[in-house]
Amino acid sequence: MSSEKDRISLKWPTTYKQQIDLLLSRGVVIEDVEQATTILKHISYYRLTAYGLSLKQEGSDNYIANTSFEHIYRLYEFDSKLRALLMSR
Repeated sequence: MSSEKDRISLKWPTTYKQQIDLLLSRGVVIEDVEQATTILKHISYYRLTAYGLSLKQEGSDNYIANTSFEHIYRLYEFDSKLRALLMSR
């Protein structure tokens, strides 16, 4: 039998609006909320935000000033295209 502390704590699912609000509260600049929502519908929040880890303030969930959603998305796109290129060889 597993003890209470051995149980995995799962996060509750969030809506796209909640995801956008969370990014905004952490200092991400989002110029086009509708476009950001569309992107989050195609790429999971957790996959996309992994590309922003290096853009966070040290020891905080907040992002460095002026970090844009578009910049994080461009990092994702670059990595995706690079992987496709390397895998085609």
